[in-house]
Amino acid sequence: MILAKFGSSATIEEILSIAQVSPTTIYKYFDSRENFLVMAQLSLWQEWEEWALAASQEINDPLERFINPIRLLIRVSATHPDLAQSLGNPTTSPEFLVQYLSKDSAKIAKALAKAGVVSSETQEARFLLFSHAVIAIIKTAITDTAPKSAECEKMLVIAMGMLGISEVKAQKAISKKIVIPVITLK
Repeated sequence: MILAKFGSSATIEEILSIAQVSPTTIYKYFDSRENFLVMAQLSLWQEWEEWALAASQEINDPLERFINPIRLLIRVSATHPDLAQSLGNPTTSPEFLVQYLSKDSAKIAKALAKAGVVSSETQEARFLLFSHAVIAIIKTAITDTAPKSAECEKMLVIAMGMLGISEVKAQKAISKKIVIPVITLK
């Protein structure tokens, strides 16, 4: 909620007003305002990531399994509004998204190359470019004047080309009906 409303520029006073706790309580668990905000963003992200990865477990095709969480991220405004608002806040750094998208890039590239989907050449640079393109697509998807998911998926097909994935393979991967799991509140 704090990140959704104020982004990473939230003051300690704004944090305290929403969290309804004393400064002592915040500083008991977090050594700084910045650390609190990083952990809040990470918590929102981990909740979404767990949900998205669980939704992709049953997918057999490696390319579809790789791209499904990104397709779900395009729909984050509908599925996880607080995360969407925090990602859409101009003060939020997209750096953790680059880290997420590229954290398993070597393993993903190897699996996609083994499946004959991509070449194994220059994959590190390709995944970095792809990650930044996905961030731009997500930022586009969550703005007030956002295009429909289908338009963002067209952009995703183009971004998949950065990985060396043909347009035909990319179109096939995103043509599958996406299942959006129901969120269960903890």
